[in-house]
Amino acid sequence: MSEAKKFVVQVANEVIGEIREGSEHFELFSALWTRSPAWEPGMVHFEIGRKFLNAAIAAITQDGKRIDFSIRAAIRGRDCTIWTKATLAMRTAIRPQVQQFKIQAKNECVYCGSSDHLEVDHERSFRDLMRGFIESRGGAFPERYDYKHSGWVFTEADREFEMGWIQYHEAHCSLRLLCHECHQKWTLQQRRESSQSESE
Repeated sequence: MSEAKKFVVQVANEVIGEIREGSEHFELFSALWTRSPAWEPGMVHFEIGRKFLNAAIAAITQDGKRIDFSIRAAIRGRDCTIWTKATLAMRTAIRPQVQQFKIQAKNECVYCGSSDHLEVDHERSFRDLMRGFIESRGGAFPERYDYKHSGWVFTEADREFEMGWIQYHEAHCSLRLLCHECHQKWTLQQRRESSQSESE
């Protein structure tokens, strides 16, 4: 078994159950899912179970579809677009900000007051922030990325871009806590509005 697979299996065995956005290892499993040949858009969360001596991982989509996927195949990887790699690297870079916000935030959904399955949400969407930053740099962004246990990350050569993004995100983001249900409703609403504006 490769070192990468050993690491993923070890983490998976420690977090049996649901892995939702905002949880410590969500980005790791998101990166694996993005590399998986079974990948489909619209993933909401992951379910980790036991499978013989290993762990079984399934992605759960917005419509409730369950897609089991292989850790080994995901590590081996499928072709990823540069834009996907950039998105994942930029998410990884701001992960400490998101984690710090969750630690300090009031432990309830800003919409319904629930304290169950809380997830960190960007009030101005992450995609808008990402595009805004890239546009502020004349549309240029790195073309090469490294793949580590945490997923796609920036190379040392692009450390200045990464630090600029971290500072931009901190200055322009507005984070909040939403329960899973409110987060899902808000995300769907954002996507509908984005689709409408793009078609006009």
